[in-house]
Amino acid sequence: MKKIFLFALFALTTIVTLAQKETFDLTTYSVPKGWKKTLKENAVQFVKQNNSTGEYCIMILLKSVVSAGNAKKDFDDSWETEIKGMAANTSDPEMQPAAKDDGWENQSGYSAFESDGIKGVVILSSTSGYQRLINLVIMTNSDKYQTDINKFMESFSFKKPSPQVAPKTPNNPEVKPLPPVLLNDGYAFSITNWDDGWTSVIKADWVEVTKGGVKVLLHYNSPNNIKDAWNSLIPPRYNITNPVVEDYGTPTWQGMNYYIIGANATEKSTGKKVYVFVFSGPGGYCLEAVADNYEVLKKELATVKVEKVIYDPSQSTTTINWAKTNDLFTKNRFAISPKDLTGTWYYGDTVKTGNSSNYSAAATNMISISTHQISFTASGQYQYKAGDGSGFNTNSSNVKVIYSNYQGKFSASNWEVSLQNTKYNSYFYAVKNGRILVMQKSTDRPMYLKRIK
Repeated sequence: MKKIFLFALFALTTIVTLAQKETFDLTTYSVPKGWKKTLKENAVQFVKQNNSTGEYCIMILLKSVVSAGNAKKDFDDSWETEIKGMAANTSDPEMQPAAKDDGWENQSGYSAFESDGIKGVVILSSTSGYQRLINLVIMTNSDKYQTDINKFMESFSFKKPSPQVAPKTPNNPEVKPLPPVLLNDGYAFSITNWDDGWTSVIKADWVEVTKGGVKVLLHYNSPNNIKDAWNSLIPPRYNITNPVVEDYGTPTWQGMNYYIIGANATEKSTGKKVYVFVFSGPGGYCLEAVADNYEVLKKELATVKVEKVIYDPSQSTTTINWAKTNDLFTKNRFAISPKDLTGTWYYGDTVKTGNSSNYSAAATNMISISTHQISFTASGQYQYKAGDGSGFNTNSSNVKVIYSNYQGKFSASNWEVSLQNTKYNSYFYAVKNGRILVMQKSTDRPMYLKRIK
């Protein structure tokens, strides 16, 4: 297919035409003639297709969201979380010249894509200004729609939003919504702003946690062994430029054991020189951290304690506490909206008790089973089926499980789910291609529920 997108990607001034004008959120535009329009809560979509030839074009104008404060970062984040969510087999975008006008800045780019055997081109036009981000996504497999695309984009004008201050929930992070129409998993929240200044964003292969000049990646499929984690995560994406530094088993002054492998490196994707390390804390899980240099990482992720030697005050010892880094494992948490819960969620747990002198001979191989299945409806109703059972010297298939059933109304608000009058501290934990619903009542053991339908 020939290169078709030599179009005007940005026009902020209103062009007077005879076409009908409409406004969606902050954007006013001319309605394309002959296109099928679908209006949703977070987007307006226009589709035109030729059933005989298979040619099509889809244009999706999204409701504005909070900007990161940098137009290029807004574009890059949107490409990663939205474009790759719809069309995974895309290359890096070919960027068009940026444009600025009246406090707005546009970043636009396009790339070829292939999905389920269908080839085409996807375009992302991101406009940032006044702390808002407006995204337009276009997917097509033909240059026959170029004229309509140009007219549609050239008709755009943007309303300056009124300053707003979002309320915060005490002791809980602020959250930003992303348009579910472009999220691969369809959930309402994919960004969490934490009270301590960190921001968590769901990506295709990890949760990205950033603050200042530090980026931390919580990989979905990271090996627990730190050397395996380094070998599988780092060489494919970085060129190491100096000997690797390894720090194993040195406890902090609070007694926390940690393991670190780090090195100066060059990012293969950008050519940027960075310092990268893999960290493993007491739980054995690994994370990746990246910054311009080691000192930047240490300043943000560690607490350094310098003490004088008692018998020789001219000497001192330095101890590094990496507890702040270990705390980042808890940043994979995202808020809940009631619509996210619609469907059936399941959690099952089987515990086998091994041989112990503290058990009688009959109890040396005890099995306990606990299951929880919760179904939520769009009308605000739930059904909760809980099962418990145990047995001795047997296997799980022979254990009789007794079930209890509950039902009633539920509600959900960001970090809490209520079943009738019972409240659960709740959040989503991001995994590859999905979410785990975590619900915990008071001091009870948390339930990790997976959507099954």
